[in-house]
Amino acid sequence: MKNKALSILKKYWGYDSFLPNQESIIKSIFEQKDTVALIPTGGGKSLCFQIPALALEGTCIVISPLIALIDDQIQRLKSLDIPAEGLHSGLDKTRQNDIIAGLFEGRLKLLYISPEKLQSEKFRKILERIKLSFIAVDEAHCISQWGYDFRPDYLKISNIKELFPGIPIAAFTATANKKTLKDIIKHLDLNRPKVIKGSFLKSNLSFGVIETEKKIRVLNLLLKEFDGSGIIYMRSRRGTVFLADLLKKNGENVSYYHAGMNPESRRKVQSDWLNNKVRVIVSTTAFGMGIDKPDVRFVIHFDLPGSIEEYYQETGRAGRDGKKSDVVLVYNKNDLSVLKKNNLDTFPHLFDIKTTYNRLLEFCKIDINDSKSNTVKIDLEEFYSYNKLDKFKTYKCLKELERYGIISMNIPIQDIFSQLKFNFQADFLDKLRIQNEDKYQVLYNANLIYEGLFISHTKISEERIAKKAGMDTQLVVKLLEEISEDKIVVYNRQKLRFSIAFLKKSEIFIDEKELSFRKKIMESNINSIFEYLSYKKCRQKFILKYFDEKLRKTCKICDICSGVANTIFSKSEFINFKKTIEGFQFDINTDIDDLMFVDTYQNRNKNFEMLKRFFEMGFLVAQGNKIIKNE
Repeated sequence: MKNKALSILKKYWGYDSFLPNQESIIKSIFEQKDTVALIPTGGGKSLCFQIPALALEGTCIVISPLIALIDDQIQRLKSLDIPAEGLHSGLDKTRQNDIIAGLFEGRLKLLYISPEKLQSEKFRKILERIKLSFIAVDEAHCISQWGYDFRPDYLKISNIKELFPGIPIAAFTATANKKTLKDIIKHLDLNRPKVIKGSFLKSNLSFGVIETEKKIRVLNLLLKEFDGSGIIYMRSRRGTVFLADLLKKNGENVSYYHAGMNPESRRKVQSDWLNNKVRVIVSTTAFGMGIDKPDVRFVIHFDLPGSIEEYYQETGRAGRDGKKSDVVLVYNKNDLSVLKKNNLDTFPHLFDIKTTYNRLLEFCKIDINDSKSNTVKIDLEEFYSYNKLDKFKTYKCLKELERYGIISMNIPIQDIFSQLKFNFQADFLDKLRIQNEDKYQVLYNANLIYEGLFISHTKISEERIAKKAGMDTQLVVKLLEEISEDKIVVYNRQKLRFSIAFLKKSEIFIDEKELSFRKKIMESNINSIFEYLSYKKCRQKFILKYFDEKLRKTCKICDICSGVANTIFSKSEFINFKKTIEGFQFDINTDIDDLMFVDTYQNRNKNFEMLKRFFEMGFLVAQGNKIIKNE
């Protein structure tokens, strides 16, 4: 089989030999063994199931988490004349029927599906009629990270063994520590699997952390310093749009990407970035998984990731060509509390879940004694208010109810933004302040946040305006609606209506011990992020230790190792830095961050110490918030 595998590798990919660990993984699959492959990003893990799929008789089912990832891999395989297809909701009925016909005729060697598709009774009947070679679970860490909370069908993949007893399963991931590995083996019900692990060392990546209260300013400075293309990761869809718009106004060639965009828009953004028509993508975690762009020179996390696995996975999209690349995490103290609030503080208690379910029944006017299944459409924002719980906690309670098969939610994929346009002259605000202070504050603060409100309909976030004005979000919505009725503004509130099916109406069962266990995992993940931020030694060592691997020497290129933490400077460094500052173009906006970043962000702490000396010498003078040279 080795010669056959090498022959396929040469024929389709043009390589003469395998990368480290590839041959061992392929051999294990050829031998029909359950296999777990822990191969870091860039290690060629996809080839490890694509080559056996071509060599073995039958069709390989590949379970993958994202439609974008499925489409990207299929497009690449088709360009190599490899018979591969994907079945997902983004295809029309005719296309799906053509793919199924190809399955029945034995023309497909790889079929990509989501974990949810595998649970479809209709699809399982299709599987009964075809010959399977093996099942590959790509991005298998999602079983541990997503399966518990967001994608419960990840935990049901092993049910396929009921249809195909003894079918070998091969799981692939670029990120897994001991805990995640145990989860993968347990939930896939693997039988004494062969575990093959590559090194997690990324010797060409320079890891860095910047704590600052001026995140936007620091981000702009980093983008000016870094060459080539890059990714900026954020947690929220709205955040990606707002940040991309802001960077665009600053002259950056940037676009945004999130799972709420329609498939055509996502494909265009992805294509523009891959072809270097767009330099920077501001994205949620939906972007980058499985996408092969070797020359990504930087990855910046503008929000804190939820775990080290998530962080490592995303940073691994930089420097896949082996050249030095920068991965920087930019945060402030508020981000720490936000991460904790949005995860631990909103983690649902059993009482909250049951209360949410009862209020959902009331809100939808569902009779629990009616045996018929009910599907209704509701406004999510209205239900948040009705439920009287924090919106994050309410949503998580709904996801728990879905996870236990009590309800099923169908939330439409779209951009969820309200729009606002001012229909008054600027001097009207002064009059409004006398008439109604609250309405004045809403419009005044909206105008501070958004440009163009006097010119055109502008996307807004009521939550952002409320935070700026120090008000409750619902009050802001109410006031905007009242102002709109008076024709002072045009306010179109975007309502998110989604359908919800009630699958069970009797006494619901939710495992309280399991809830507690999952909360502990989340707490552990967040604590690891906090430890990483405050770590004072080599960052690569910290990450490798997390993945149960040792690094004997320091990496020498992370912010700690390269001397960012070292604030001692030589006389020649001081003289050279003074020359740099003398040539710097000062203006009314110049502040300390600008000067700390004048050469490279990795020297910022040392630069700060030298700047303090400049102030002591009287070479630089602070006047209010600005800094000037003392000529």
